Amino acid sequence: MKVVNQGEYSLKMYKKKVLKKSLIVLQLGFFICCFCYILYSTEKKVLT
Repeated sequence: MKVVNQGEYSLKMYKKKVLKKSLIVLQLGFFICCFCYILYSTEKKVLT
């Protein structure tokens, strides 16, 4: 039982770490997308 509980615990901790990393990556991706969109829209305004 102890081994199983420890395994479940480590799995939960691992999932938390992965979740945090994926959230950071998602936020970075979203920021980059917004930045590119703003650049693109301003470039369009300058060109037209």
